[in-house]
Amino acid sequence: MDAIAHMKNKHLWLAAAMAVLALFVQGYLYVHHLALRSGEFTKAACDISEKFSCSAVSASKWAEILGVPVALWGFMANLAFLTLIVVMFLSDREKQSGARRNLLIAASGIAAGSVVMGFISIAFMQQFCLFCISAYVLSFLLLLFTWLYVRGDMGPMRPGDFKGLAVVAVVFFIGGFVVNNSMAQGADSPEARAAYDGYVRDWQATPAKEVKALDPLVKGPANAKMTIVEFADYRCIHCKHAAAPLHAFVAAHPDVRFEFQPWPLDGECNSSLNQSNGASCLLARASWCAEKNKQSGWAVHDYIYGLPELYASLDAVKADLPNIARAASMSEAEFKTCTDSDAAKSAVREQANVGSNLNLQGTPTIYVNGKQLSGGQALPVLQRAYQTL
Repeated sequence: MDAIAHMKNKHLWLAAAMAVLALFVQGYLYVHHLALRSGEFTKAACDISEKFSCSAVSASKWAEILGVPVALWGFMANLAFLTLIVVMFLSDREKQSGARRNLLIAASGIAAGSVVMGFISIAFMQQFCLFCISAYVLSFLLLLFTWLYVRGDMGPMRPGDFKGLAVVAVVFFIGGFVVNNSMAQGADSPEARAAYDGYVRDWQATPAKEVKALDPLVKGPANAKMTIVEFADYRCIHCKHAAAPLHAFVAAHPDVRFEFQPWPLDGECNSSLNQSNGASCLLARASWCAEKNKQSGWAVHDYIYGLPELYASLDAVKADLPNIARAASMSEAEFKTCTDSDAAKSAVREQANVGSNLNLQGTPTIYVNGKQLSGGQALPVLQRAYQTL
């Protein structure tokens, strides 16, 4: 009997360990979701590729239930399970069987939620989140260890057995809204929501104009429902912060097209500016050369914006050209020849003229379906604009 009891307790602690691990995974995903919405992050640890991207999943319409991120619901559910373990230990002996049954019900509910979200991911999304998958696996292990712990030891149901489960469920359900409201004050505050709605109303009221990017980097279909054109500078910190939300939104919506058009804040190639630094124009030429020669413009784009710090000067860019060339899958000599060529310089000047003819005032400037969308680098603004189409 002691060996059986010891094994059962081991299963309980393993179930608790699965719940604790799930707290870390779901907590990370929730913080990541908030950072994505606020534009305060560059890339998540689980953004492996276009197919396996936590950011794309987080930017999809399936990422929230009742306005609360699914990751937070998962966090609260696992925290509720751990609370039920405590409740079981504090229960009277005659209530122990009911408390164990509640543990199994809770574990079954968590696993069922994973099945539903896994089905949605397979059936309706083209991207997968590795951390989400790990949370699903943890939920199934949680159910397995809980079942091994309670099997044959639940006894007959008694009046009031489910009272503790109901109280914990209600408390943590309400707690999900409370926690989200307190944590998401930036991007989801009433003031922010009002601003986002105002941006979209202004965008809707603006007459459309022809916005034809020249040799842009492109993602998405030509016949897209929504076409985003971003004018950006490779040394602009706000453009760096805009990259992740924009890419996540586009990846989450297969009917959206994204065109990235360099608009260097550099008078060397941009007639709208008087001051020259040479660095921004060189980076724009690097992007153009990579795309023209190896169709690797996005690789250069991602490399530059993925750096911990932006280039401070022309000398800093020149010193890093070998690394940029590797990102472009070009030899250093081939890359330098292209970036120094008259063809590249002429192409970048013409790219800059596209933005100048639109009287751009800074970067990033974002157009959606031919109309400038202020705040368009923010995920909530993009989502609101998309919903109007």
